[in-house]
Amino acid sequence: MSSFLTATTHFTFESAEYWPEKVNRYGPDDRYESRVPAYIYVRLGAVTVMLTIEDARALADALPNVLAEHEYADYVADAAVQVKAVA
Repeated sequence: MSSFLTATTHFTFESAEYWPEKVNRYGPDDRYESRVPAYIYVRLGAVTVMLTIEDARALADALPNVLAEHEYADYVADAAVQVKAVA
């Protein structure tokens, strides 16, 4: 059995911030370490999205096409309104 849940909410963009990789040392003589990879934190109102660098790059690569699709949809909608106005 599978399930699917979706919720849509609008949040206003506030900021995007780079957090570099961090190395934490611990133990006797700091001989152990744990690494926290670099992330991009995107704040959207009450929501914070944490993206790996790879995910942030993938998003940056995808956004121009998605925005172009939106621009084209607006263009088509405007053209349809103009045709109706002339008719």
